[in-house]
Amino acid sequence: MIIEFDKAPNNPVGAVNVDHVFNDLLFITNKAKAGGGGWQDHVQFSIISIREEDYELLKRKETI
Repeated sequence: MIIEFDKAPNNPVGAVNVDHVFNDLLFITNKAKAGGGGWQDHVQFSIISIREEDYELLKRKETI
C-alpha cells in the first residue's frame, strides 16, 4: 500500500493499492547464492518518497 502523508502532522490523506502499480515501482532485490546451489531471492521493502506528480499519476492509473 502506498500512503500519502501531510507535511506537518503525518496524517495519512490517501493511498494507492500496490497491486495496481507494482510494475511501476522499483523494489530493492537482493539475490544470494544458496549453499546447496540455486538462487534465493529476498525482497526488502522500504519507505520511499515520491514526487507529488508521480503520486498523482499512480492514483490515475489505479482508476483506469
